[in-house]
Amino acid sequence: MGLLRFLPKSTLPRTDKTFESTMLMRRAPSPFAEGEIRLAYHGQLAKEKKDLGKDGHSMVMKSFKHLGEGVNDRDQYLKQMEVSAIAHFLAKEYNKSSFKPSHCLGINVLPVIAVEEVDEKNESSGNRRFCTEHLLPTDGSEFTKYSNNTGYWDEDSLDETLLRFTEYTYKATGGYIIVTDLQGVRKGNTYHLTDPVILCKDILRFGNTNLGEKFIKKCLDSSCEHLKENGWL
Repeated sequence: MGLLRFLPKSTLPRTDKTFESTMLMRRAPSPFAEGEIRLAYHGQLAKEKKDLGKDGHSMVMKSFKHLGEGVNDRDQYLKQMEVSAIAHFLAKEYNKSSFKPSHCLGINVLPVIAVEEVDEKNESSGNRRFCTEHLLPTDGSEFTKYSNNTGYWDEDSLDETLLRFTEYTYKATGGYIIVTDLQGVRKGNTYHLTDPVILCKDILRFGNTNLGEKFIKKCLDSSCEHLKENGWL
């Protein structure tokens, strides 16, 4: 258990109004899952010690798995928080837009907060900072990677909802960005997604997974082609 700082999601991105607060964290010593660039741990966050372990305080805590200069600094975690905040906002807008057909499911992108241990002892190991989010509501649903950031779609789990959402993020932002790398679970009438990637015309934004304008076009073209092939356009 340790004391940490956190940046509330409502303060994204960092501005003159950004503020920090402190809370308590308990984290499993070993990750339960591993992706291409991050490790995922079970953990809990709470303002008071007595609340650790209670319902509603369980979190997934993700850290970058690779070490090196700048890889695990605060800015990298703030970039991930910004990506999730933008994708979360666009999902909410999509759900209430006329672009979403009434028969399509809803989209929820899990919001993220970045946390940092007050004690600096884990700085060199890369385990001082984490992006944290609530657990996906799996309830037996299988976690699925539906697409990636190069235009790939899993043919076995294609869904009009996800294809249209990807296209919507491009059109709603005037082609400036597109939300890709959709992964998560379906529960009831909603897809719950985590760890999206934003491709942006500005290659300097949104971290190393932003592959730029060439791949924006690839992802958009792939989404539209799958919509047409399945008779959804």
